[in-house]
Amino acid sequence: GSATSDTTSIKLNDSALADEKWSGTTIAGTAGATLAVGDVCYLASTGKWLLNDGILDGTDTGFNKKLGICVLASTDTNPTEILLDGVIASAAFPALTVGSPVYLSDTAGDMVVAQPSTTNFAIRIIGEAISATVLHFSPSRDYIVHV
Repeated sequence: GSATSDTTSIKLNDSALADEKWSGTTIAGTAGATLAVGDVCYLASTGKWLLNDGILDGTDTGFNKKLGICVLASTDTNPTEILLDGVIASAAFPALTVGSPVYLSDTAGDMVVAQPSTTNFAIRIIGEAISATVLHFSPSRDYIVHV
């Protein structure tokens, strides 16, 4: 604030972001697998970031954990950087619908725009589309399992 105004803001880049560019809150971490920019990850109990998916088939336990998106590609046991909240652009994202939610996918590290309807699928919103290629990543802590 200042003497003339008690308002301030944090401004993120807008929907004009270039491919694989981002703006937001990040954290340094350690990769637990090969991670590419734009991969949806979760923080495992080991302290490493692993690829996430929403299908509950016994191979993924991250659907209800802390989520992030990789913004620094890495390999197992090497440093990475994870976007915790912010905007990110990627041509690898599915075609996003402006203003609509985006969900975990059953493919590790991916996201989908249609709400999953598969049995044993964790339905969790990970953010909303700002444009066809820009996601406001702000994952909900809430999820339901489709039966």
